[in-house]
Amino acid sequence: MLFDAPQPLGIVPPPAGYLVLPPTTPDPLRQSVLQEGVWPAEVPEECHFVEQAHAGKVDAARQALKDAGSALWVRYNRFVLAPDADTLAALRAATDGADRRLVDTVAYLLHLDETVPEPSADDPPTLAAFLAATRAGALLEDGRGDDALDAYDAAVDAASEEAPAFAARHQLTAAELRLQRDGPSPHAIAEFKAALDALDTTALDAVRAEAWLQLGMIYHDLAGDRRGPLQEAVRCYQEALGVFSRDTHPEAFALAQNNLGLAYLAMPLVKADDQLRIAVAVQALREARSVYDRETQPDAWASTTMNLANALQRAPSSTPEDHLWQAVHLYEDVLDVRDPEQNPSAYARALANQGTALAHLGAFSEAVPRLTEAQALFRAQGHADAADALQDTLDDIRTRQSDDPSPHGAPRETTV
Repeated sequence: MLFDAPQPLGIVPPPAGYLVLPPTTPDPLRQSVLQEGVWPAEVPEECHFVEQAHAGKVDAARQALKDAGSALWVRYNRFVLAPDADTLAALRAATDGADRRLVDTVAYLLHLDETVPEPSADDPPTLAAFLAATRAGALLEDGRGDDALDAYDAAVDAASEEAPAFAARHQLTAAELRLQRDGPSPHAIAEFKAALDALDTTALDAVRAEAWLQLGMIYHDLAGDRRGPLQEAVRCYQEALGVFSRDTHPEAFALAQNNLGLAYLAMPLVKADDQLRIAVAVQALREARSVYDRETQPDAWASTTMNLANALQRAPSSTPEDHLWQAVHLYEDVLDVRDPEQNPSAYARALANQGTALAHLGAFSEAVPRLTEAQALFRAQGHADAADALQDTLDDIRTRQSDDPSPHGAPRETTV
């Protein structure tokens, strides 16, 4: 082989992930990248080009290779950073075997070829894994999901010894694909737990946090109102939030906070201290809502605002009227961005829940028209159960109004 070892970094984002390390790279640095998936803070001068590429400074990386000579690994890395057909032809003429398969694989990834090379039993493990993962991506684009899963499994098997970080990442990718294909299930839980076990030996904190978030969502989907699975979902979301923050990963942070709040709210109220969970849920939902932008992310913002308003209706407080009025105003915010013609069911839910909050406040003259409009929308959309629940609330209101012109009692809960 003309390369010292055709070991693309793989685990780091491209173009750095397509580069090969110089033959003189110290073993601890090579192991740090391939085994733990982390690029060290200090690297020798001959590796500065990788450091620059990893930081997104491609021009600086090219400059760092300018005077590195004409060895094949240098020419290859220059090609990765500045791909063109002539350089590709020269590299192909100078390589064979595993070296050629690496060149051809990267040519496909850089859109200079339409074919992924066939693997060989002689390929070094890291190259075999890199090639298998590339083939998996190509198969996915062709709609061959099952074959892609087989290819990802092959990548995991090939990389598990020499590049466990690469293997762990693709084990998670395979688990995600099976979840998309088969849906939430106990088997999906086992797959994500196995991926997390593999990720525990790496420094891929953000990837591990994403796996915790997705595992939490599986537990959440399967839980219903069962306390055990909901507690597992909460634990997973908390693990994810140990890494995701508003500053570093705002979208993932908001999703984890939103789901954490919903998981707490879904738990049955059995013990007196269970009410404290609702207060925690409200705080989590406030955190999530503060991330989303009403103008640029209206759907996520409205959904989280709706969840927060629903939680406030249930939250323990020495002044429950304050929470109810907050909920009323939040529902109004949601109604401002939801279109009754484009999404009548969502609009009706916000309207119905606002009417319920107003009814709890005794503001029946404001509650009744909202509940009546929501009921009509539900019936028009075929949601008979929701419409019937609102009829019960309207009947309660009329009974209380006939018994007392200024009632302060609350009708039954009908949040939908």
